[in-house]
Amino acid sequence: MKAKITEYMSYLGGLARVPLTLAGIMAFVTIAAMTSTPVRASEGLASGWQELSPNAHLFTMDGSNTVVVVGRGEALVMDTYTEAQAKVLKEQIRKRFDVPVRYVVYSHAHADHLRGSAVFGDKVEYVAQQRQLDRLNFLIPFEPSIHRPTRFFDKSLTLEVGGVTVMLEDYGFNHGTGVTVMRIPEAKAVVIPDIVYPQRLLWYGLNDYSPRGILATLRAINATEYEIVVPTHGPTFGRAEVTEFIGFLTDLIDQVKAVIDANLESKGPEETLSIALKEVDLTRYDKWGNYKEWRDGNVEGTFQSLYVGW
Repeated sequence: MKAKITEYMSYLGGLARVPLTLAGIMAFVTIAAMTSTPVRASEGLASGWQELSPNAHLFTMDGSNTVVVVGRGEALVMDTYTEAQAKVLKEQIRKRFDVPVRYVVYSHAHADHLRGSAVFGDKVEYVAQQRQLDRLNFLIPFEPSIHRPTRFFDKSLTLEVGGVTVMLEDYGFNHGTGVTVMRIPEAKAVVIPDIVYPQRLLWYGLNDYSPRGILATLRAINATEYEIVVPTHGPTFGRAEVTEFIGFLTDLIDQVKAVIDANLESKGPEETLSIALKEVDLTRYDKWGNYKEWRDGNVEGTFQSLYVGW
């Protein structure tokens, strides 16, 4: 039990930077398999409702977004974040739409997105991509407000919510486990959890992120039809911002890979990382959010990801 508690404290604290020894790299892989991106504070977005289309709505509280799809006599929600937010959401849906929630969709297996989901009760279908199961089996004994999923899917799943079509899609590993992209054709909207934010770097040390996986996911999404991107935190945006972020990721990955190719074999991982931290030039993004605080973490996280093959 003590070992489990130690694991859980690591999960709560997020993935710390580790020494680039063999043991350190293995620790990176092991801890990353269980960590959750720390809960963000409010990102300045006002709480309340935003209409995406007649049947698709966005409920925001403390900077976190829940998409609510309302059809004839039933609703779907994606992510609940905290027990307090879930309770407010449930009451808001009752007052605003007066329909029961039929589906609760889990965007990915990080507790900071799923806490409070159990407030919707046992008659709801809790839907998750199947790779989420192992991590959720680990989390749920420590997080009793997260309801165990009752329905899983592999590559895609189409749900009809009272006549409104919702499409769930898996693009492989990019962040967390089993990240689910949700598409709402009526709204020409796509919900992309935690992997793209306009003109902002990725979370400091790329906790549980694969930069190459994110890049592949965003390129695939950009090859499809959509107009609105709904992030899980912050205001909505569009295709131009996704394209710009693809450019940033491509630049970051290419520069770090070039340093690895030129130095790793002769100098080893620790010295190669030091070179990357000095030589990778991201100054064209120095006006982006969190550049000063997260630049080194983005370089180091990308280095570690490429080094272990993510």
